[in-house]
Amino acid sequence: MSPWKGSQMEGFIPRSSIQDLSALHSDSLRGLIMGVLDKQRVLADSLNLTLKGRDSLSSGSIAVVLNQYTDRKYNPILQLIPDYFCASKDLQLIDKLIASIWANRGSVNEEPLYSLGACLICQPELLMRSLDKITNTEQKETILKQIEWALLNHFEVNESGNSDNLNFKALMDRLNADRKQPTY
Repeated sequence: MSPWKGSQMEGFIPRSSIQDLSALHSDSLRGLIMGVLDKQRVLADSLNLTLKGRDSLSSGSIAVVLNQYTDRKYNPILQLIPDYFCASKDLQLIDKLIASIWANRGSVNEEPLYSLGACLICQPELLMRSLDKITNTEQKETILKQIEWALLNHFEVNESGNSDNLNFKALMDRLNADRKQPTY
């Protein structure tokens, strides 16, 4: 076991050892994003299972690993998702992002919501196509509320819920229309 495992380290990294993730080839970037989203979901699902089983010892250790993974891998990769999705129109990536958000639904982390909201802004019809595949009513409503919250923050809506931005109104109308559609 490394002496620094589980703690922060300070030091220097040579510039030649740093790679800009947004400069990766599309296939490599996709693989990296998908892998991080999958692992985040698996960790969150594991935590949820141990919490249901009331195994506080296991849930505590899984929570530590999940928090570290979120800070070091998940949150940084979330910043790359909107640009990648808007260019690639990769619905499988959005499905995995939604699955990771659902698995982490008890988290106060807002980064996934900002990422999903930005994807909705650039490709609303594609993102709504992914949302339309959700058959669990609770899951769909939870995700819709989280996207709505992200949009409210993105467009800096006033306290009464109004915005002069026509894009905001159109996106909110689309979300509300989706709420009225039956799930199967």
